[in-house]
Amino acid sequence: MKRSLMRLRATVLSVPILLLCVAAPEPGQQPAAIDRIRFGMTPDEVRLALGPPHHVARQILYHRHLEQWVYNLPISLRLDFDCPRGQVARLVAFESTAETRRP
Repeated sequence: MKRSLMRLRATVLSVPILLLCVAAPEPGQQPAAIDRIRFGMTPDEVRLALGPPHHVARQILYHRHLEQWVYNLPISLRLDFDCPRGQVARLVAFESTAETRRP
């Protein structure tokens, strides 16, 4: 009984690690989703391309707010949106683990 329980624990603990190894891109290779990101995209367009962000931070300013979306796996990615009051929010900058891109 004890041996089968230990074997079950080892299997359950190794599955997430195996999934992370399979999902991670090769070094120096970026997922194709990054190629779909363009400056001026709306948050809805980015969410369709990359899925929901892992973390969202918002800074409130006069007549606008700035949002920063963070994605962790399979790559680290940070997106910055400018959100003027009464207008559509737009992507103004994004940074991956490799480089920073600004218009």
